[in-house]
Amino acid sequence: MHKVILKWQRLLAMNYKPRTLISTSNWAAYGDSHTWGIGNNEQDTWAYKLGAVNYGYPGVSTDYVLRRVKETVKDYEVAFFLWPDWTRFEIDGEQILPNTHPEHYRDRDEAWLRQNRENKIVEIEQLCEQLGVLDVSLYQDDLIHIIDHSDKWPIAESTRNNPKPHFNSQWHTWIADLFRVKLSFRQYEQTR
Repeated sequence: MHKVILKWQRLLAMNYKPRTLISTSNWAAYGDSHTWGIGNNEQDTWAYKLGAVNYGYPGVSTDYVLRRVKETVKDYEVAFFLWPDWTRFEIDGEQILPNTHPEHYRDRDEAWLRQNRENKIVEIEQLCEQLGVLDVSLYQDDLIHIIDHSDKWPIAESTRNNPKPHFNSQWHTWIADLFRVKLSFRQYEQTR
């Protein structure tokens, strides 16, 4: 638990604060920095464009998302998930990323990492189903097949020189639109 508190203190020191413009809604959004919206004003994030409470946070894994979902999802009718990268996982509440903790990857191959993420996703989907929350999700990897020319996606200016740039408001609009389409399919499935 102490490690988790230190992690939050480090993130807060880097000015990563929870998004709060939308604090009440029947919809919630979960994910990592692409949900939180690094490089964008809060009103330019896909979560805000959907009118969803934004539970995204930079640098997190599906382990973190699962914990947040367990704490919060019961309060919502719809939960949107932009799944974090499969290479991330948690040990004792600390986010493990390849560039910050390479020692933890020696005994974990790609199959283990992908399965770990999928196990968390299945648990989240089952929890949503038990609580009657409609879950709508996208994988970041899948976006490459949906939005053409991923090498030309619009970058948020303030992240342009970062090792891993993040995308601007236009990209967040595209993601919000994709979630709306996917939501309509999920709602249709429920009526059948």
